[in-house]
Amino acid sequence: MHHIEHSNVTHVPVDECFSYVEKMENMPLWMYGMLEARPVGTQSRGLGTIVDMTMKLGPIKFAMRGAIEEYVENVVVTVAPKSTLISGRGSFRFAPTDEGGTRLSVSVDYEIGGGLAGRALAKVIDAVIDTAIGYSEDKLLAQLADFHAGWSDSVKTPRA
Repeated sequence: MHHIEHSNVTHVPVDECFSYVEKMENMPLWMYGMLEARPVGTQSRGLGTIVDMTMKLGPIKFAMRGAIEEYVENVVVTVAPKSTLISGRGSFRFAPTDEGGTRLSVSVDYEIGGGLAGRALAKVIDAVIDTAIGYSEDKLLAQLADFHAGWSDSVKTPRA
């Protein structure tokens, strides 16, 4: 099992960060390799929400289905995607800063399947993981700032 942790601070308040990140359909706007993420069924947020995702890493494109396994509003949202190639768990934790912003901590655990496709995916992930983390972090922080500003057309759920 591979494990990655990362943390950063933004001036955006906790409730706005959480509101943006919990919407799985926003993931392709900031997550490296994520082509699509959409809730399945009538439940679109909260514990038990089912999410279909499509990723492309290098030449390998694959679908995953995940579920929200942990959900405490303005504190944590954890999604656990699974496919034949990869399975894992990604947690996003939100803590207020003294300045009114948010410390966003991300923890990702993943396991890559066997076989030729699994070995190929492992090579791709090993080659791009540092770039992917930096890209995703930069994009997410920019998206959160835009969401907070309330004017960006690139954000699907502008602030009221």
